[in-house]
Amino acid sequence: MGHRHRKLADLEKSLGKLESAQQRYEQRLAISEQLAKDNPHSEQLRRDWGIAEQLGKLESAQQRYEQRLAISEQLAKDNPHSEQLRRDLSVAYYKMGLILSQNGQEEQADVYFLKDMDLCEQLYHSNHNKIQYAEDLAIAYENMAQRQAKEKESGIAFQKKAVHIWRELYANTGHKPFLEKAERAENSDPSIH
Repeated sequence: MGHRHRKLADLEKSLGKLESAQQRYEQRLAISEQLAKDNPHSEQLRRDWGIAEQLGKLESAQQRYEQRLAISEQLAKDNPHSEQLRRDLSVAYYKMGLILSQNGQEEQADVYFLKDMDLCEQLYHSNHNKIQYAEDLAIAYENMAQRQAKEKESGIAFQKKAVHIWRELYANTGHKPFLEKAERAENSDPSIH
């Protein structure tokens, strides 16, 4: 049922019916939350509640992501060998960093972006052959390079790491978008070459 509310909300949002879309998102969140509470041992239901999409003000989004983050941290703690739950946690850290940055809380945002990057590094090094983990880490490095642009050496170091991973992905898969991402990253700062 929550899935249907999300689809309707997405449709209403695309049609410009934001108030109605907001109500649908809130209904979906309420359904997901109730299902998670009624079935506290269901990882999937708790995960669904944690990633329930919503519209709203940034403060509301921050509060919801704080809840999601708490759920993701608990799930990862309860299931330390689950790579999927650890990846979900890294995504939650990244999104929390984005929300904090949008709210002008840059120092706090950096804390979450660093947590995301650290977890991406752990996942990448524990399963070097998994393409998704390599992509996640390259994106985390690019994000840190942009955030560290004022500290030129640090920013360049992160950008070089991202380029290395994009080139490695291209070499291993032959997938041209990886090469394009490496070239775009190299061209963003000529001192990377």
